[in-house]
Amino acid sequence: MRILIISQYFYPESFRINDLAFGLLARGHKVTVLTGLPNYPSGRLFENFSWRSVGACEHEGVKVYRVPLIVRGRAKSWQLALNYISFAFFACLLGPFFCREKYDLVFVFEPSPFTVGLPGALFRVLKKAPLLFWVQDLWPESLTATGAVKSPLVIKWVGKMVRFIYRRCDRVLLQSRGFRQPAIADKKKKN
Repeated sequence: MRILIISQYFYPESFRINDLAFGLLARGHKVTVLTGLPNYPSGRLFENFSWRSVGACEHEGVKVYRVPLIVRGRAKSWQLALNYISFAFFACLLGPFFCREKYDLVFVFEPSPFTVGLPGALFRVLKKAPLLFWVQDLWPESLTATGAVKSPLVIKWVGKMVRFIYRRCDRVLLQSRGFRQPAIADKKKKN
């Protein structure tokens, strides 16, 4: 099976998606990852990476396409928002030029934020492949629970975007049973 994984984070950043990608490869699948330039958690590009690192490379048999993004910086709210939005923007803009192959499955890894689902929804249509979305964090609930955002308009807009993404997924994989009810409600709710 040819699998396209879309994740804002990938090796050398340390996330579960690395194990999943290499595990799928070990089982005989052809794995491609569309990701950003590594900058988590420091907020600076990793050593040996620069803006010239945009494009294709290979890591231990996994084909990796890196798109530019605005680095996290000191992780202030506005910097994080720019980081998240810039990955989604460049993955949608450059991803179709990089990932020209046919894929049997599009798999989105969403530790945070939900915006990584936007390129997933685009690739579902472009590649005519099922979309699986692995939710690690509930949105907009995580914004209200942490107090990071207090604006009802922003919370409402984020909720609409999440519903837009969930409704385009063939499967939504949840990190915890506690996520089930809010995710089902979001998938069914009309904007």
